[in-house]
Amino acid sequence: SVTRTPRSAIGRLAVGGAARIGFYSYSIYLWHTVVGEYYLSRFALSALNFWVCLAATLGMGVVMGRLVEAPYLALREKIAPSSRADLLPALPGANDSHFASTAISQPIGGNRIA
Repeated sequence: SVTRTPRSAIGRLAVGGAARIGFYSYSIYLWHTVVGEYYLSRFALSALNFWVCLAATLGMGVVMGRLVEAPYLALREKIAPSSRADLLPALPGANDSHFASTAISQPIGGNRIA
């Protein structure tokens, strides 16, 4: 049978880490070229420098995701709640009051905006 939750501690740690990286994936994607160009223009390409650059990219993506992306997503939900707010992941550092309830939002001007 297929299980969705790994039974081992290492498996749960790997899945949890992948889920956290998944939340920040767009921010990491946006910053990987900036960090890569900056870092690799100053240091020679080597295995160690690759791993340092990767760690710096992940760190920058997470920091910018928390400082920029998460607050704006919370603001967007406060201004224009999505009709499927119950499917949104909890944003790190965001106040739960910013999110719409699981009830369907009211139509605006007779038209439903999804």
